Amino acid sequence: MTPIQLNQFQQGLDLFNAGEFYDCHEVLEELWNDLSGNEKKTVQGVLQVAVGFYHLRTGNLNGTRNLFRKALDIFRKYPAPNDFPLSTLPLQGEIRVLSAKLQRLETLSPALTMTLAPTLRLTPTSSG
Repeated sequence: MTPIQLNQFQQGLDLFNAGEFYDCHEVLEELWNDLSGNEKKTVQGVLQVAVGFYHLRTGNLNGTRNLFRKALDIFRKYPAPNDFPLSTLPLQGEIRVLSAKLQRLETLSPALTMTLAPTLRLTPTSSG
């Protein structure tokens, strides 16, 4: 990522961490359009997690399940490049646990819709 793209990615993560999942999606989608390869796919996976949490907040159980499943599929098929500025492994683990819980439900409880999203932080890379 260029420094400008890295700054945009950080903005998206800040919105994610603030629970502003729709706005996170908007910022990361713009970035996603400028990327290619596994870097693009990794950002797509993060986007899908954000939209999954948006659906969770709005009580859309099926939407949440579908987006989390799609994100995990992308992370599995297209591993993040070694120099990608976010380790997706902790995120994947938390989404797997939450997804397993959601698969056992018929409806979302109000308490579950407020499940805290994992905190996403940039990780140091060899290039920066």
